[in-house]
Amino acid sequence: MVRPYTCKKSLVLGVGNIAVGGTGKTVFTSFLIELLGFDRVAVVMRGYGGSAQQSSGKLINRQDGMVEAPNVVGDEAYMLASAHKCSVAVGKKRDDSCRRLEKKFSANSAQISYIILDDAYQNFLVKKDCEILLLDARMPFSNEHCLPAGRLREKDISRADVIILTHADRVDSVRLRNISLSIEGHGEAVRIFTGRHVPKGVYLKNDELLNNSKNKKFLACAGIGSFGSFKQTLEQIVVPVFGEVEYDDHHQYDMADIEHMLAEMKKSDCDGIITTQKDWVKIDHVLTVAGKQKQKDWFYVLRIGFEFLSEQEYSAFRLLLDGLEKKE
Repeated sequence: MVRPYTCKKSLVLGVGNIAVGGTGKTVFTSFLIELLGFDRVAVVMRGYGGSAQQSSGKLINRQDGMVEAPNVVGDEAYMLASAHKCSVAVGKKRDDSCRRLEKKFSANSAQISYIILDDAYQNFLVKKDCEILLLDARMPFSNEHCLPAGRLREKDISRADVIILTHADRVDSVRLRNISLSIEGHGEAVRIFTGRHVPKGVYLKNDELLNNSKNKKFLACAGIGSFGSFKQTLEQIVVPVFGEVEYDDHHQYDMADIEHMLAEMKKSDCDGIITTQKDWVKIDHVLTVAGKQKQKDWFYVLRIGFEFLSEQEYSAFRLLLDGLEKKE
């Protein structure tokens, strides 16, 4: 068995799941970047949906203005680099991406304290200092069957140092307790936390906060792992939805898609199109390349954040990260 690559100076945090679909990895990774500081964090991703995912890799650094197109590095990598101005490495092999990051920052005499390995629970190419596993509290183990009979990639949760139950506000306390007991029943010394996704607001072109979305009619459009959760959140914050267009996860938009959405918007007599941050970065790029700046005025973006269910859990998680052994 090949020994995993060990990063020399950075602590490595793995963030992953055991089920396909939307457990909220990207939202949680954004939370981690904000918590730890974008100038101290780099993210390593496969770059799903982009051409670089099968290549030797790309290193994008928003601070240096080096941002590839979403169809090259993938929508999530593009979004994280754009939103947080942090370095993101994408490519087929995560160990090569870590080497590339270490070489870059060593040459610049810079210090990256943390490397976040996104969607890496099933990846063993890099040694992790903390393995964070996300489970959706609404259905943490799906139907308990692995693909193709179910949605599980695997059933083994024993490698996790931390388990975070996302969408924990959508289930009652009894259900949460039973899930925790089920996890503890595996006999592993794992820390269990509970969190939720919180709407940060609706933004015109992901830039200008819309103070009152209740007075508008929207067409909901997205290509994400859980379109149902997207609609549920819109209902939660009372965003009026009068139509919808759903695409597959990691959908790569083109002008035909955008024209279709605009046509559906007019057909449904809506005032605008509301989408996710992940979708918006791709739509924005297509419109920019096509020179269709005015069409951006029809698009609104729902921003989502992550938070723990209690301040005590937040403090405990922060202490856990602070307690990781620092590398020399």
